[in-house]
Amino acid sequence: MDILTGRENNMKKLVTVIVPIYNVENYLKKCVNSIINQTYENIEIILIDDGSTDGSGTICDEYLAKDNRIKVIHKKNEGLSKARNVGIEISNGDFITFIDSDDYFDTKFIENMLKIAVESKADLIISGLKDVFEKQKNIYADESDYYTILSKEETYRKVLLQEEIDVSANAKLYQKEIFKNIRYPVGELYEDIKIIDKIIENANKIVYTKYKGYFYLQRNGSIMHSKINKEKFVLLKTMERLLEFIEEKYPNVKNAAIKRYVYCNYHILGRAIFNKDLEKECKKIRKNILKYRKEIFEYNIFSLKEKIATVTLILGIWNYKVFWKIYCKIYQKL
Repeated sequence: MDILTGRENNMKKLVTVIVPIYNVENYLKKCVNSIINQTYENIEIILIDDGSTDGSGTICDEYLAKDNRIKVIHKKNEGLSKARNVGIEISNGDFITFIDSDDYFDTKFIENMLKIAVESKADLIISGLKDVFEKQKNIYADESDYYTILSKEETYRKVLLQEEIDVSANAKLYQKEIFKNIRYPVGELYEDIKIIDKIIENANKIVYTKYKGYFYLQRNGSIMHSKINKEKFVLLKTMERLLEFIEEKYPNVKNAAIKRYVYCNYHILGRAIFNKDLEKECKKIRKNILKYRKEIFEYNIFSLKEKIATVTLILGIWNYKVFWKIYCKIYQKL
């Protein structure tokens, strides 16, 4: 299946690019340049300066003077969700896409995504993120003309198992109608996970493409030394709600939901285990994980590492701490 190259069928479609911005002066120009240099030119670019205290706001205004497709909103700092919502509410596009202000697009990202949308008549087009690093050179998109229609059940499975589909708002093209009754939760963490089910449920037709033209900047950091606080435990409540939803409406995907729930518990535990102030929370996580010990040992989707980690948890928190410390030293190059 070929991605079309002609623009005449697509030029009537306006695509809105929403860019939430907060203190990213060192990355912002690369991001905005990747948008204004898109091969598909019928775009609306909304730069939302979320109360930046560095030079980001000034950079936005400089681009505003250069390109009449750009709108700039300067507002007080209210977080990512509020910035995205402002962009959605003032957007005029037939389609919407989001990009974080330290990431950037392949020059054909919008063109390729829109052509798939038009050809397939889908209202949600999902691609993968391509991880890149700050000093990395010679970065290219993963070119592919392959795409496939996904059922909602298949979409949930891929999202939950992280099979080339990320839960984030980025690297996707949405028909604006999807957001008719959806907004990102303001003032809450893990906003993407909290509304992913609503987005999937609102979509009439979902398409996944192997084309990767969204470059996601990875920042270096130790897994053991990553900052953790009690606010991060909100993720577990969010995943509990999603697990309950999946169990009720899509029981065939229950194993994938359990897998993601267990993964998130281990993700938090690996960072909290070395914080003496979070001992009580770690005990709760241990209980969360061991609730699904049977599934962990029976389901093939759980890795050997997760099975070994669960054995150490059964033996006690101290045993898990020793296991995790050894694992990090071997694989994370602490």
